[in-house]
Amino acid sequence: SSLRSLNVSGNSLLSSGVSQLATAVQGSPVESLYVAGSHADDVVHSFAMVVKKSSLKMLDLSFNNISPSDLGGLDKIVDHVDSLCLASNPLGDLGASKIAAMFSRTMKLRHLDVSNSQLTEKGIETLATAFAANSNGEATLNVSCSTIAKGMPHVEGVHVTFTM
Repeated sequence: SSLRSLNVSGNSLLSSGVSQLATAVQGSPVESLYVAGSHADDVVHSFAMVVKKSSLKMLDLSFNNISPSDLGGLDKIVDHVDSLCLASNPLGDLGASKIAAMFSRTMKLRHLDVSNSQLTEKGIETLATAFAANSNGEATLNVSCSTIAKGMPHVEGVHVTFTM
């Protein structure tokens, strides 16, 4: 039997550990990788470099202090995984706009979790609209714990989940 899921969440892997883990995943049968709270500065970049040569379908990068300036290479990830978790990172509406701009063509991504990432209705609507326009079929966007004052935006083709 082969290892299909690997959870190293909560370990202080730092940048060198994340880089080594990303290299190890390349060419492996690992389909689900949980790297939440790794305390690495370049976690997005590390996985963007190897995701194309991996079997990854789900990548959890939550709790890694990923800001809008850290999103370089994320386009490679959204093109190759089905599910991406960026929850509890300080993305804000600027990060939502940067992520939405990466949805410029049909992508593989079907589930995006940006819960507790400091989004407002503006960022949610921007993401949902871009996600719907560039996904094949139904997509799920988790925006739980976001700042919703006027009500949840409705976008056809995207199931937006929200809980407090």
